[in-house]
Amino acid sequence: MEEMKALLAQGVGVDSADRMGQTALMLAAKAGQLETTQVLLEAKASVDAADTGGWTALLSCCQTGRHPGVVTALLEKGACVDQPQKRGLTPLMLASQNNHPFIVMERIGGAPLSRRQCDLPAPEQLAHLHDLLQGE
Repeated sequence: MEEMKALLAQGVGVDSADRMGQTALMLAAKAGQLETTQVLLEAKASVDAADTGGWTALLSCCQTGRHPGVVTALLEKGACVDQPQKRGLTPLMLASQNNHPFIVMERIGGAPLSRRQCDLPAPEQLAHLHDLLQGE
């Protein structure tokens, strides 16, 4: 963490990326490093930057569902829940598809859901289907 702060203080670009297009924010979020994620967000890291596969920090968190605190931090900084990766899956779709109810509920409580052109059901349909299957 201190190393990250020192690099930022020395002027290293907060959105510098590796050859796969992954930024420090993406890596910190994927690893569940909430404090590092918050430092990067406060340093104005691009919350919706995407790597070469179209993956954002939020997309990665929604796929695994393991870091709800990081998801909340990203959403509070305006991360786009409708930004799809290259296959057309949005963060909300991934969270629904992979049974991460916290993430789905965190988003459903607010703005209307948009639809992407893909062959998957809408996120709320996936969540409802999962609830029905759990009741059997």
